[in-house]
Amino acid sequence: MGAAEIDVMDLATRASEALAVEVARSGWGLVKERISRFLRRDEPEAVERQLADLDAAAEKGPDGDGAYGALRAQCFWQLGAYLQRNPDAIEELEQLLAGLGDGSRKAGSVMNANGNTGSVVIQASGNVSTGTGSITASTRPKR
Repeated sequence: MGAAEIDVMDLATRASEALAVEVARSGWGLVKERISRFLRRDEPEAVERQLADLDAAAEKGPDGDGAYGALRAQCFWQLGAYLQRNPDAIEELEQLLAGLGDGSRKAGSVMNANGNTGSVVIQASGNVSTGTGSITASTRPKR
């Protein structure tokens, strides 16, 4: 597929979402290395500015849903602008995205359990079967 056939902003959207998920899974340091190599077409000073902007967004951490919304938004705008300046980088970004999740961790959703003191938490990336029993969810008032 040629650069003319790719919707750059659609690719930037997919990439920003995938990168934010990978940050939640692997940490900002590993993702930053990959992005730094990807941005090499720009001047070194421009790359440093872009990475500083991404660092600031990553430092905001996950929002209430466990998602890196600020980082995802920053990636979207920066990758969209970068791809418009460097349409020859489209295929490389697609390859970078295909390589996310490689390694020892199983690719999938990121799940967090917060505020669960004294409770049982079941997290699954698929269906949960209890056999003949049941799973009950309740909210107890705090004392």
